[in-house]
Amino acid sequence: LKRFLADNPIVPNSSYDEFDSAFFSSSKIDEKVKGLYKEISEKFQDNNFFYESTKRLMLEYEAYLRSMSSDFNNKPFIEKWDSFIRSIGNKEGYRIVDLEPKDYSREEFGEIIGKNLLIDHFFEYGTEHGVTPHALQIIFADRYIQSQNIDQTTVRKFYETLKVNIESNYVPLAGQAPNVRSVWEIFFDNNSQNYMSPESLNTTIKLGLGITEGI
Repeated sequence: LKRFLADNPIVPNSSYDEFDSAFFSSSKIDEKVKGLYKEISEKFQDNNFFYESTKRLMLEYEAYLRSMSSDFNNKPFIEKWDSFIRSIGNKEGYRIVDLEPKDYSREEFGEIIGKNLLIDHFFEYGTEHGVTPHALQIIFADRYIQSQNIDQTTVRKFYETLKVNIESNYVPLAGQAPNVRSVWEIFFDNNSQNYMSPESLNTTIKLGLGITEGI
């Protein structure tokens, strides 16, 4: 993975710059929370952060497999991985949300996002997006937050802010969505060439670790 990251470094190229600037200039967002989002954004464009976070996760996965029966270990990778991600949720106190393969309204999705591990069944293992990248984004971000001894009020507001909708002066092209995005979409579901894009996160783990199905 380290060699793959060295040969394929992330080159930030956000298509959401208008929304980024709208977020950081918004009076609706607490200044401390803006600072924390900036930190997280920088970490998700840092190959070393991604390497260390992924290395820890895969060591935990290997330990998880060793703790399970041979029958369990004979199951397909995607079943073992799904069980492992859920075990992290249970152990570290995240709510696990299984997204159904349907379109959610902005209001419905706003009720779901937060400090939750999203298992996204709108997609399948083997697709570019994958099923668990959004869960990994929260795990990686939250583990960083916990390591920084940030006051809990700011942490709570950080997760609440994911639901906030931001408008910008960005003019969408024909066929694109209107110029409103939730903070979740801006930071965890965008098209940037960094690990806040589920496609980039999934592809890097898939190719860097040789996991055919992706995650």
